[in-house]
Amino acid sequence: MNPSQQEWRILKEFTKGNPHAFSAVFQQYNSPLCTFASDLVANKEDGEDIVKDTFVKLWQKHADFDTPQNIKAFLYITTRNSCLNFLRHLQLHHAAHKEFVYLDHSQQGPVIYSETIQQEAIEDLQYVISTLSNRQQQVFKMSYLDGLTKEEISEQLNISIHTVVRHLGFARYNLRLRLTGK
Repeated sequence: MNPSQQEWRILKEFTKGNPHAFSAVFQQYNSPLCTFASDLVANKEDGEDIVKDTFVKLWQKHADFDTPQNIKAFLYITTRNSCLNFLRHLQLHHAAHKEFVYLDHSQQGPVIYSETIQQEAIEDLQYVISTLSNRQQQVFKMSYLDGLTKEEISEQLNISIHTVVRHLGFARYNLRLRLTGK
């Protein structure tokens, strides 16, 4: 079916970033896309959320469409792919949950194992904090362990707020770098 002159006008305005044209596209496709997505994921609310994300993606690419059919194809393909990704994520989450329940119901081993991992993570974090410069350690601990605001840290250490922010930024960057190994 060939697009009408009205659809071509909407497309022209849409590619220019006209919000009224976006609204027209939204009105035309929102309901059928919600039905499509809800049927695929078997949940109305999740389907509607996926469609909302699809429209956000559509708006971000508003200048990239040549024909009204391209918009429709983009909406349905993006919605389908997002639904499939959602279902894959749900399946992985369900499998992980089953594994956790299995481990939780087995003997005391998994609990001890979990506590061991948590303790090792805390030790790793403490070690990485100790590798920071003295001032970064001091500012980091005052902020995250003592719960002080940047202004309070600035006053106590007699340094500018900008310096506090810089130390926190470097500390977080170094921690992230060393903890992830990247």
